[in-house]
Amino acid sequence: MKFDDELLNYLCELAKFSLKEDEREEILKSLKELVQEFSIISNLEDEQISIQNSKYLSLREDLPIECENVDKLRSNFPLLKEELLEAPKVLDEK
Repeated sequence: MKFDDELLNYLCELAKFSLKEDEREEILKSLKELVQEFSIISNLEDEQISIQNSKYLSLREDLPIECENVDKLRSNFPLLKEELLEAPKVLDEK
């Protein structure tokens, strides 16, 4: 796709938007760079990668464990809500 003044005029008309001359040059330059970047990305080959250490990427099997001393388990858990164990919040909401 080639970006030129004619295409930029058409896009401005569709968007009901007007640009100053210095803005037009800047927008045209940005659009050309963007199209060039996308053409580079579209020409990349997507080949599969093999994972070397797959044993470290698998999840452990979740097995129930019988616990003799439930009170000791609860006392070591950081948060309790009523009779349930509550996991602490780990997401940072910045």
